[in-house]
This record gives sequence, C-alpha cells and structure tokens, in this order.
Amino acid sequence: ISHTCNYLLLKKKLNVLNEEKELYLLILNTSVNNDWYSNFNFAPSFTKNEKLSFSENFLYASEDVYLNTKNLIPQDSLLLITGFSRGGACANLLGLLFRASHKIANTYVYTFASPNTINKELSASFDENTNVFNIVNKSDVITYIPFSSLGLKRLGTDIYVDFDKTISSKISSTISKVSLFL
Repeated sequence: ISHTCNYLLLKKKLNVLNEEKELYLLILNTSVNNDWYSNFNFAPSFTKNEKLSFSENFLYASEDVYLNTKNLIPQDSLLLITGFSRGGACANLLGLLFRASHKIANTYVYTFASPNTINKELSASFDENTNVFNIVNKSDVITYIPFSSLGLKRLGTDIYVDFDKTISSKISSTISKVSLFL
C-alpha cells in the first residue's frame, strides 16, 4: 500500500492581456499496481463510529505532492492541476491544499475519473469558487469509491458523461446494494 502519487510539474511563460505570467501545470497519475491497490485503502484509521473527513490515502498522497511542489510555484502564478483516477483524487484535494497558500482565482483543477475524496458537509464549505471540475463517466466504477454512503464526494463541480446507459445503470444498482452493507 502506497500513500504516494506520481506527478510532473511543468512551467511555461505566457502573455495574458499584455502581461507576462507564468503557468505551472501539475499532472498527477497512477503509476504502478500498488498505487491502484491503494485506492481501496482509502481510510486506514476509519472505524464505523466515526465520520470520515477525507479519503485519507488520497489526502496523504496529495500532501506529499503539495509539500514537494509548493515552494516551486510562486503564489501569484497561474496554476493548472490535473489528474486521472488516483491522480484525479490527489489533484482534487491538491486544489484544496493550494487554496490555502496560493491565489484561489489563479488555481484551476480538472480531474478525470476521480474517486470520492472529501466529506459532503466539509465539501460544502469549500465548493463555492473552488475552480475544481471533475469529469465523471457514470460507467466507471472507480468514480463510486469510496462509497457516497460513507458520506464522501468529490470537491468541486462534477460534470457527468454517460457513454453506455445500460452499464451505468447496472453499476449504480450494484453500488447501491453493496453500500447497504457498509
């Protein structure tokens, strides 16, 4: 089990409205089988008597990336964070972490196939003006974990695509049945 996420940080100078700005692009992804397996160890300290605030494993991996990159990215620069699957979950929470140290208006997050990352009630206090957008395929089972019945969702705005309504209907039905046991 791993509390890490692969990432790549890129920098480019841009001319924005006749002003030179630096754009930093932070790309996160899943690298090896151990990372993928770690998606299911989302809350190692969880007990049924507690409410989860975050999917801990994704938060730990996000904190690792944040601590390794925050001093490399000037606070007034444009920051674009993106990730897929586990990298999407980490990107989702990195939006929250960078929100605390960088200009919110200059930070944008786009995730693809991100698992759920944050408690629904806690998310409500951050969702407004987060510039976090999650592209979610309803037929992708990874986007349902950890289950929403545990009180978790993704930070920001979900944008749903549904390429196969038959499959997404079956997945949704199965997830609902499994959630009854949690």
